[in-house]
Amino acid sequence: MIFLFWIGIFLLAHTYLVYPFTLQLLVPLLKKKQDKQSASQPKVSILVAVYNEEKIIREKIQNLLELDYPKEKLEILFGSDCSSDNTNELIEKEISPEHKMKLFKFKSRRGKAAVLNSLAPQASGEILLFCDANTMLLQNSVQQLIANFSNEKTGCVCGRLVLKDATGSMLGKGESFYWKFESEIKYLEGKLGIVMGANGGIYAIRKELYVPIPEGKTVMDDFFLTTQIISRRYQAVYEPLSIGREETSLDKFGEFRRKVRIGEANFNYLPLYIKMLNPLLGITAYSFFSHKFLRWIGPLLLIMVFLLNILIQIVSPSPLFLFLFGLQALFYLFAILGYFIQRKGKKSRLIFTIAYYFSSMNFALFLGMVKAARQRKHHSGGMWDREERTH
Repeated sequence: MIFLFWIGIFLLAHTYLVYPFTLQLLVPLLKKKQDKQSASQPKVSILVAVYNEEKIIREKIQNLLELDYPKEKLEILFGSDCSSDNTNELIEKEISPEHKMKLFKFKSRRGKAAVLNSLAPQASGEILLFCDANTMLLQNSVQQLIANFSNEKTGCVCGRLVLKDATGSMLGKGESFYWKFESEIKYLEGKLGIVMGANGGIYAIRKELYVPIPEGKTVMDDFFLTTQIISRRYQAVYEPLSIGREETSLDKFGEFRRKVRIGEANFNYLPLYIKMLNPLLGITAYSFFSHKFLRWIGPLLLIMVFLLNILIQIVSPSPLFLFLFGLQALFYLFAILGYFIQRKGKKSRLIFTIAYYFSSMNFALFLGMVKAARQRKHHSGGMWDREERTH
């Protein structure tokens, strides 16, 4: 029991603390050569899957039309997943001969993966750039992103997503802070050419490397495509100067529901990803194990450590394990208090925010894991429930 307890502690510490530190040590030793030539301007197709986006679609279109990239080398493809509001009409009003913009309307809801699978073959660009409707790109974002493809070994380029808290809620603040932490990890992984999952709001791949995204169950298209490209020995890099801005969910618990979907998606297709643990893949296997696999099973590790701590203290009491149990109990107590503070809409101290965010997000991943294990389709055909956002 004691051995398993310390193994659990080590794995949790590794994924959140040790792994980011080891990346800083590995980058100088294993850094990949990454050419970036701004003169390289291949044709780009921007793919945007939309569903009931009437509140922000005008702003999104204007944002895309103002991008600093040769207009003759840029096309915009919208795929409307049976939108029931005025999204289609608003897009159609902006379509004109001078704008290389197309709208594909689907008469039944099939999910984001199915929409992207339908759009990709229609794209004429050498590069496919994926962007969410609520992600607003800086004017030079496309140019900064695409310049990295001057290196023929680069298969995927991930942009930098700046997440702003939209509500002031604990989950919103926690997600914004966590995303900054994740961005730093992606930056270091990018130096090694192994970004473990692109930012869904802003990333690009070579069209020739596109493979159909699995349909029928919830899936994270950005993670699926990135891992497929890395598995084919192409580099997945990070471009911090290609920036997209997005806000957290307007609903205080919207980020929680999003994490449930992420957890479900990860375990829905775990058999497709598990091959990345092959030791022969070297640094790629290490990164997948440390950054993704351990995060996915993190809820199980937390439960295991807590229960083993109780059993150890019962079987062979010791001041050390009593102290460790007290630390865990206090942390989860702070999380519970944070929940009630959140419910009342009051401001919270940092420790309550951290405890509540960390605990709730791991609980969300656990719920997603359970949904996947039961093979329950949380969204029929891989469809998503839209979280109300601005941008």
